Amino acid sequence: MEFVVREYNVYDAPTSVLFEGDSYQMILRGDTRDDEMKGVGIFTGHISTDVLSELRGKLKQAPQDEGRFVSKSLVDKYVKRFFREGQRLCKLDAKIDVIPSRNGGLLVTIKFINSGNERIVFENPATWEGESNRILGSSNIAVLGKPASSNQSEDVYFLIDDVGGAQLANPGASDAGSFLINPGQVRSIEFVAFPDKPIKRGEYIIAANISIKRIMEPALLSGVVEFASLSSHVNFSRDYPSTPEEIKAFNAYLKAHP
Repeated sequence: MEFVVREYNVYDAPTSVLFEGDSYQMILRGDTRDDEMKGVGIFTGHISTDVLSELRGKLKQAPQDEGRFVSKSLVDKYVKRFFREGQRLCKLDAKIDVIPSRNGGLLVTIKFINSGNERIVFENPATWEGESNRILGSSNIAVLGKPASSNQSEDVYFLIDDVGGAQLANPGASDAGSFLINPGQVRSIEFVAFPDKPIKRGEYIIAANISIKRIMEPALLSGVVEFASLSSHVNFSRDYPSTPEEIKAFNAYLKAHP
């Protein structure tokens, strides 16, 4: 038995689950719509006879012309259970940091974390398009910052969007044609980018959506992924932009991106 769900992210990067006896293998290619399952990976585990029977009943409700593709509403609770309880054969997460950069922009650091048992290889970040393209596929990052204080309105949220190879601050950190992260390893990539609006001083919760159109290894995870990063807290000790250099660079960015 097998099912595939395409509703967990904008790119329709499929999450698939295969059953053999009382065992399952789930390949999660990202959850950005609900933002509850962080990262991507391959999960394995066992399922009880009762739960398997219940799941079979749910799958019988899927339209016959859909083949192995099913609606998220039918299987969502099982997918999330496999994510919580499954053994991680492969797991890639990311964590974001944002601080003012010396050149007037913001330095966006992405720490990729491999907590699985296999190495993870994806395309060189220097080649990332930096914009969304659901038709052709693309690699890009969008960072959202919201105040840590719950009494702040959405007016002070900020977005750092369309981040890709053109904003890469340390191109030498990438391997020749790819980016390799060994099991247990953390590797960072830095970008210099600009927010969509000025940022008020204070503490923010930062998270990102990350799209990578070509995972090379492991083979089971190959192809496109779109996933949510782990959340992190950053503190802006002053408003941005506030220095003459920052104001000049930020205004130039706004002029070029009306």
